[in-house]
Amino acid sequence: MKKTISYSNPPPVTIPVLREHFRTTYTLDEAQVELMIQSSQLSLEVTLSAAREALLKDDTCQPLARAAHNLKGLLLNMGEESWAQVARQIEQAAISNEEFDYAGHIDRLYVGVAAVMGYTPE
Repeated sequence: MKKTISYSNPPPVTIPVLREHFRTTYTLDEAQVELMIQSSQLSLEVTLSAAREALLKDDTCQPLARAAHNLKGLLLNMGEESWAQVARQIEQAAISNEEFDYAGHIDRLYVGVAAVMGYTPE
């Protein structure tokens, strides 16, 4: 029987915080910041979809570890170290082929980045 563990989530990613991170960390102007937000949105969509698709495969661990690794890097580039840690947990568990609540952790990531995923330019 799999034990249920409750996790506390980091604060959700917000567009104003992400915008400020891109502006200050990478010294970008507003047009470049906008491109980075849109690029992050697309990358999150592709990578989170790849993680979900990996759960449906017979050999889940390798593609899931790769997707989680990509998510970790993306989240670090976005300045989201706490969310990157969630992706790292998925990656490490997949590499070790552990029994782990992969779907639950992927769902946590979806919730955490929902503002970016739903972003529409002004």
